[in-house]
Amino acid sequence: MKRLKLIFMALFLVGSLHAATDSSKTKIKLPSYMSMDEFTVKTIDGKSTHLLSTKKGYLFDGGKGKISILAIWAGKCKSCIGWLETLNELQKTYPKKLNIVSLEISNMPVKEMKAFQKKHKILYPMLSAAQNKDFASQTLIKYQWNRKYKQGLPFTVVFGYQGQTNNISKGVSKKAEYKKYIADLIKFYETKKK
Repeated sequence: MKRLKLIFMALFLVGSLHAATDSSKTKIKLPSYMSMDEFTVKTIDGKSTHLLSTKKGYLFDGGKGKISILAIWAGKCKSCIGWLETLNELQKTYPKKLNIVSLEISNMPVKEMKAFQKKHKILYPMLSAAQNKDFASQTLIKYQWNRKYKQGLPFTVVFGYQGQTNNISKGVSKKAEYKKYIADLIKFYETKKK
């Protein structure tokens, strides 16, 4: 039932989609309002941040030369809480190498999100899908509905130093393995920079 509720909520955000079907798979054509490649999104604190959407991924303000992580979650998702805390630990470990942003998609009130951020001492910016509908819609299409990963929360996308998509995962990964993956990815890009 929760999954159905999330699907309907996401559909509400996306609006009208035009799907063209061939015999092997369904292709989704982005509505014209989503053809933009730049977004200015507002955090729940009212700050604006800019990002560029490319064919390869997203490049966030302050994300060039860093690993960027976009965590998609819902307020009522119990496993999401622990995952956001894991990402927070990573942010503390690599403050100059990581750029984490979270996107809450279940229309959790901003007041509740602020209380959540304070309670869990979340260091990175949090976005509300209700406040950033175009960005949320494009993100859900780009990384969930148009991929083999289909739904599942939390949903995490990792971007490289130039904004290229490096990894897409749904659900909660094993904490130690994920931390090692991020550490190895940082080493890879730092070596590549030299």
